[in-house]
Amino acid sequence: MNTHSSVLLDYGFIRSKMNESGVVTRAKCPLIRMRKMTEEESNYYLEKKAMDEGSIKREIIQGIINLFT
Repeated sequence: MNTHSSVLLDYGFIRSKMNESGVVTRAKCPLIRMRKMTEEESNYYLEKKAMDEGSIKREIIQGIINLFT
């Protein structure tokens, strides 16, 4: 793999992580605002809910976003 391809892959990975971070923030905001959770509590809630439901965190996040938008 040449350097250019490596840079493009790194850029894609970073962009994906930034997008994921934005989606997580969108799910945390209503939990913080409406349920009076701290940021840490909202993150724990998302992870625990995913684990309890045998789901992936992204599905839980999308469900919360859909619920509050």
